[in-house]
Amino acid sequence: MRTTPDNSAIYKFTDLNGDEYIIASLNKDAKIENGTTVDCIKSTEQGQPDQTKQKAIYINGTWYLYEENLKFQDAIDKNDYYIVTETIKRNEDGSIIDSAECISIDKDQPYPTKKEAIYIKNQWHITETLRKWALKFIQNNWDKGVNTNESPADPYRQKITKEILKKLDLPGDYAEFQKYKRLYQNIQNGNEEEIKKFLVENAALDFKGFAAASNGKSFLYSLAEGNFFNAINILKERGYNFENDKGFTRKYGDGSYSTFSALYIAAEKGHTEAIQALIEAGCDFTKDEGFIKYDQTGVLPIDKASVLYIAAQNGRTETIKALKKAGYNFQNDEGFKEQNQDGTYSTFSALYAAARNGHTETIKALIEAGCDPKKDKCFIKYDQTGELTKASVLYIAAKFGHTETLKALIEAGCDPKKDKCFI
Repeated sequence: MRTTPDNSAIYKFTDLNGDEYIIASLNKDAKIENGTTVDCIKSTEQGQPDQTKQKAIYINGTWYLYEENLKFQDAIDKNDYYIVTETIKRNEDGSIIDSAECISIDKDQPYPTKKEAIYIKNQWHITETLRKWALKFIQNNWDKGVNTNESPADPYRQKITKEILKKLDLPGDYAEFQKYKRLYQNIQNGNEEEIKKFLVENAALDFKGFAAASNGKSFLYSLAEGNFFNAINILKERGYNFENDKGFTRKYGDGSYSTFSALYIAAEKGHTEAIQALIEAGCDFTKDEGFIKYDQTGVLPIDKASVLYIAAQNGRTETIKALKKAGYNFQNDEGFKEQNQDGTYSTFSALYAAARNGHTETIKALIEAGCDPKKDKCFIKYDQTGELTKASVLYIAAKFGHTETLKALIEAGCDPKKDKCFI
């Protein structure tokens, strides 16, 4: 939706739906700043404009369609936001359905700040901010055993109904929260029979609010972490949405955060039965994001690690065999990618992880599964121009003194005389 000068019109832009709009009320010398609003008209397929005027707003180099009455100030963070009208979904009677995308004006940000807004009782709110507020309320009350459904001193609490809490993927009430809390305690204590009993007695629960009682861990993630594969099978029978599971998000003091998938934690712990149950239930390892660390913006990942990489790093040989049996693509595994402080980045393969830690049997399993140590991109450091340095698997095993691993690599065809070792 970048503006483009045009001989037949002052500016044109394309909206989120791919439709082209003409801004005819702006001359070439006009000063365009964040928040500038203009009239625009939609171009037809024949190139003739539809004369119905609409409003467009300029935010950080981009034009958006908006309605003047859809500007709002979030009651919690106090920032101004504009609803992007193309993202609004409405019922047949014209009423708004739940949520839409919105943008804010922030001159300090190089790109528009896009967030999801939720529509509650005729007012827009930033979904993420509202969820944080509601979660804090839960932690300060329900988590401490205070059974309260309202807080007169806090007018914002009056907006939070059971329906809204469920839309925010939080427990709908105190009773539901306590159920999840007891369930999480049983998982931590390894009480498998109590977990299965809970699933039978609470068949109607969707478990979206479980993370509020488990320090941010999804129910599926917690089961995978504890190797409760029978419970995972029960979830499969109940139609649990495995593909949309959010795993675990760990937040850090500097505003950055990391995400971990259920498959990742099972591979890290070496829970082969859980790995098998997850895959059979519908967890797609070809799409699984494993581990990702994001900076404060949450836009671009700083570090990334695959399920295979963490299994190799921890010497989980049986897990690697289970991945092979399930059809995992070992040749195309992305391993681990790390952003360095100097702006460069490094990549590490699964063979690197096993060789670095002297996991000889894991090395053998990786080779048997299709990883070729002679062709492996074991370690490479890059900058904007390309490769800076790289090291072979043989070099890594030798550097860290893993004699048995060296022997296994040589038996697999690595030739110390021809190996390029470190460049």
